[in-house]
Amino acid sequence: MMVAALIMAAAIGSVASAATEPAAPAPGENLWERYKARFVTADGRIVDFYQEQGSHSEGQGYGLLLAVANGDKPAFDVIWRWTKSNLRVRHDALFAWRWGKRNTGAWDIIDYNNATDGDVLIAFGLLKAHQKWGDEEYRTEALKTVVDLRTRMAVNWQGKTVLLPSYYGFTVPGGVVLNPSYIVFPAYRLFAAFDDRGFWEKLYRDGFYVISKSYFGIHPLPPDWIVMYESGVDIFREKGSLFGFEAIRVILYLAQEKTRQFEKGTDWMFDHFQRTRELPLWVDLDKNSLSIATANAGVYASFAAAARRFGKAEVAAKLAEQGRKQLELEGGQNYYSYSLYMLGVSGALEVND
Repeated sequence: MMVAALIMAAAIGSVASAATEPAAPAPGENLWERYKARFVTADGRIVDFYQEQGSHSEGQGYGLLLAVANGDKPAFDVIWRWTKSNLRVRHDALFAWRWGKRNTGAWDIIDYNNATDGDVLIAFGLLKAHQKWGDEEYRTEALKTVVDLRTRMAVNWQGKTVLLPSYYGFTVPGGVVLNPSYIVFPAYRLFAAFDDRGFWEKLYRDGFYVISKSYFGIHPLPPDWIVMYESGVDIFREKGSLFGFEAIRVILYLAQEKTRQFEKGTDWMFDHFQRTRELPLWVDLDKNSLSIATANAGVYASFAAAARRFGKAEVAAKLAEQGRKQLELEGGQNYYSYSLYMLGVSGALEVND
């Protein structure tokens, strides 16, 4: 694993960022402070050490949401400043999804295409910050992105409204490719309170319809990617047939809602955990096989959130405990797992209707 310290030269239009290895944290240390020490640079960049120490719009969104949940306005402001200065560089108010080290050695935007989940998460974090701290700038900046999501990213599929995963690259002959985990239900509820209520409430309802068609395998769970044809929804097998790295967020986001979607699949996972004291890292929905490797901390926290939603308090507590143990074993290496774990245990995704 790549855990070397990062020292970078300043890139044109961006501030130099340094990610360094902190001292080993004590088990009882504040998780948000650990997160900041490990993954947030002094100028507000969220570092993904598993992807060449780059940064992504989704990671910046996670950082904003977690800063709000932890009442850390200084951290929120520095993360937002970096995000706005370095990722909002398109002709619209959406965000370039990937920033990192180019082949030339310069650190800058690598891909100007947006990622809709990153856009949604950033706007979600800004609106939650506006609610918490009353700063009108947060609302104004959020709505720029919310409006462009509504006007630039929405498409119709059999009378249902969905957001494309990005501005280009996700249509196939006769169909549309979608990532179910990009449907961030609690964010849509909050957007409806600030923007076009009719649109966001329809997108919310239609999102549940899409999800209801997006489960596969003998233990029904959502795949990482789907393709929607006129004839129906199928696994998008060009990207594999796993319930895994991406799709775990479907469980996390649904756990914030008054729903029992995927109850059969989640109940099976709860039973598997109670038998083995482990969750698999992934499930192959075509082969109906499980990963030998244990799940990361974010997976445990997501299923703990689902167990709480289903009223399974004892299972939820055990899953959360195992997730915390797994977080320690991961040693502050995996920003994605740590982010999902924090989102699952912090209330960062909660929205009051």
